[in-house]
Amino acid sequence: MKLMPFKNLNDLLWELYPYFYDRMGVFPAYREMLEKAVEGLSPKKGGVYLDLGCGTGNLALLLLSKGVTVYGLDSSVSALKVAYAKVKRQENAKSAKLYLFRFEEKLPFKDQSLDGIAAVNLICYLKPSTVQNLIQESKRVLKQGGRLCLAYPQKITYSKGIGDFKLLLKTEPKQALTSIPFYMAVGIMNLPMKLKTNITYYPKEYVESLLSKEGFEKIKTEQTYYGKTTLLTVGEKT
Repeated sequence: MKLMPFKNLNDLLWELYPYFYDRMGVFPAYREMLEKAVEGLSPKKGGVYLDLGCGTGNLALLLLSKGVTVYGLDSSVSALKVAYAKVKRQENAKSAKLYLFRFEEKLPFKDQSLDGIAAVNLICYLKPSTVQNLIQESKRVLKQGGRLCLAYPQKITYSKGIGDFKLLLKTEPKQALTSIPFYMAVGIMNLPMKLKTNITYYPKEYVESLLSKEGFEKIKTEQTYYGKTTLLTVGEKT
């Protein structure tokens, strides 16, 4: 296999980032955010669901535990490697299918073929035109009654991260102490990412309007994650 060189530091950081991001599973608020995303989809056993921007597979695994078929799409090879390593240990591993995907492209599914789509912490890294395209594509591939669930952060500062760590230290001190290397690594890596990566903090009204324009109904938004710093918007194709 021919190795492809990284084009820039940003690409290298994104390939390393998943190995640190996967530590997020130790935080109760993070797990709660994923559970709320699954709740928003209201998965039915035997259904087919898409984890769009699946990353290291945390949401995909949670969906898999509901007895559904899960597709995971992501643009990071290293993230998919981490996800695959976890998925293959599950008894129903064959029900999960992970693929490399460029978010600017059309979703590789037939019309009205999915029961639900979730994208957690994805759209903040995408251009508005790409977000709009993915919402249009989601409408196309969802069945009647299928739901689209988008979790996206509002602006978070380093001081907020320190506050989260202090809270974790009070509630779960052992996990907090073992997570110090994770906090340090993510903090160091986020600094150049913040300088080199265009992150968009989409307001609730903007996301809801995009869903409404594409014909989604029963649109609801709630706050989640530490300090309610992330929004979770769900729309249904009717």
